[in-house]
Amino acid sequence: MVLIFDGGNVAAQNKNPVQCYNEYLDTRPYLGWMHVKDYRIDTSLNWTGVVNEERLKNFVPCNVGDAGHELVLRDLKDQIPKLDRKMKKLGAPGFFLEVEPHLKGGGQFGGFSGPDGLGVAVRALCSVLDYVGIGYDLRSFADIQAARGF
Repeated sequence: MVLIFDGGNVAAQNKNPVQCYNEYLDTRPYLGWMHVKDYRIDTSLNWTGVVNEERLKNFVPCNVGDAGHELVLRDLKDQIPKLDRKMKKLGAPGFFLEVEPHLKGGGQFGGFSGPDGLGVAVRALCSVLDYVGIGYDLRSFADIQAARGF
């Protein structure tokens, strides 16, 4: 069993970037993959100690929120080879980041971004990856065709 780190969900608990980063560090030994979404803390909402539906409207791209993605990804850069080996040993294709932005709305049981929101989220993730120096490959239509046997 492995953990999925989701900084957006951590920030939605009214935690700042350093607190989110510390949560990431606590999960790192057990990490299997990462959900990438972010959250902007709304200081006009009174924090009562619980996440409610009103708070779940504040998801944003990963380059503008409070989840500390720059800190997390800067550290993750050195962890990727080890995480990739661990996941392959478990039978997965490797370590990966899963974009889960909820840009058009979030809720207790899911979120929605739409095709345009997903494009915004992927571009935001790529900008942070570029900034911290993590290389990546985006799948092309040719990759999809090959996977489908075309």
